[in-house]
Amino acid sequence: MVKSGIAPRKKIRAFIRTGRVVVNGEVIKSPSFKIDPSKDKILVDGKPVVVEFQIYIALYKPKGYVTSAVDQHHPTVFDIIGDTFGSRKLFPAGRLDVDAEGLLILTDDGEFAHRLTHPKYKIPRVYEVEIRPPLDDNAIEIIEKGELTLRSGYKPLPAKIQKIDEGKILMTVFEGKYHIVKRIIAAAGSKVLSLKRVAIGPITLEGLAPGEWRKLESEELEALRKILNL
Repeated sequence: MVKSGIAPRKKIRAFIRTGRVVVNGEVIKSPSFKIDPSKDKILVDGKPVVVEFQIYIALYKPKGYVTSAVDQHHPTVFDIIGDTFGSRKLFPAGRLDVDAEGLLILTDDGEFAHRLTHPKYKIPRVYEVEIRPPLDDNAIEIIEKGELTLRSGYKPLPAKIQKIDEGKILMTVFEGKYHIVKRIIAAAGSKVLSLKRVAIGPITLEGLAPGEWRKLESEELEALRKILNL
């Protein structure tokens, strides 16, 4: 029962002790009772419980939050989700720095997360970036042609840059390497002042405020799966 993700361990034990859990018409008396979510009919307080096989959510990470599960100095994105998914262990498919904000995709699907972050699939990630000083046209051309070399010697994939206004750009990168946006901007002679990820592939922040999350729609998930060859 615990592994099904219906609720945290303590809650499930309390439900069972008070006879609130029924599986296939039988009141369950042991927390170790094994269920098959694909076949068994599960009721808690007389209401059907649907056990999701895998979970995919879009979350708007606010500034000041970290993407790790535990941190001694900052709140984490998992504080936002709380115990919504019971004992299910979610993890972010990619990360954002504590001073950055924007879209995160969290899941318990390991292969999905691996492919979403793997450079082979070139998933576009779109960022609103405030920079100083502004990039000149020559620097933008070098970045977009993939001719820029980072200080480490690495040459990033070609990126796309759209000017929003003086000192603010919309930047699309096709790889998830560590600090890739900040490193590209630094190598081009500028500095990132603020960064917000607004899209990952077809998934956007639309409809989400900082600290809010939602499950991915089936159409969104299918679009991502198609890109990832899943």
